Amino acid sequence: KEKELQRKIAFYEGLFYEEKRKRVTVADEPKLSLWNKKYSKLKEEQELFRQGLEQNYAQYFELNYASQNIGVEDVKNAIADNQSFIEFFWGEKKLYAFVISPNSKGEKPLQTHVIGDVKTLGKEISVFVKNHENPHSSFSEYVKNSYSLYQKILHPIVSQLDEDITDLLIVPDGMLGYIPFEALITELPQNDFPDYSIRNLEYVIEDFQI
Repeated sequence: KEKELQRKIAFYEGLFYEEKRKRVTVADEPKLSLWNKKYSKLKEEQELFRQGLEQNYAQYFELNYASQNIGVEDVKNAIADNQSFIEFFWGEKKLYAFVISPNSKGEKPLQTHVIGDVKTLGKEISVFVKNHENPHSSFSEYVKNSYSLYQKILHPIVSQLDEDITDLLIVPDGMLGYIPFEALITELPQNDFPDYSIRNLEYVIEDFQI
């Protein structure tokens, strides 16, 4: 159901985009009004659906893959010994992560993490995207923002992984789709920012293949 809602929402977002590209002097108000009503209804359905999932977030991963006849053990057996599978779920209030690693050693094969508040993360991601795309943005602000996102989203997960894990198979959700995980900064520079360049920073890609 979630994928079907996402497909329909993307369809109407495409219609809105194409209508704006026409740059007509007088917009087709009846058409836009109809699209907006259908779009709003779909977004409401999606929100209610995700609220229901969030109440049982620990079961989300199992249910998601059970519908495809794929179990946690199947995923565990499919990944290499040096890989860890991470799927995020952008809930109504919180961001969750479901992690599967090949060598659990008696632990549950599926580990769940509550990452943080989506409102706070959403605002921070929006700032990161603007800084990332704007060549005139403050370098120090970009570095601090990138590091903060790493600390909040990835570090709580990778800090608990086995030392043999070198590859992360990440399935993003929601606004996480805007983040280039491999380019997040893992350490703040010790010297002043003006003495640093992009090349001198520490990135996720230096620790993990993504």
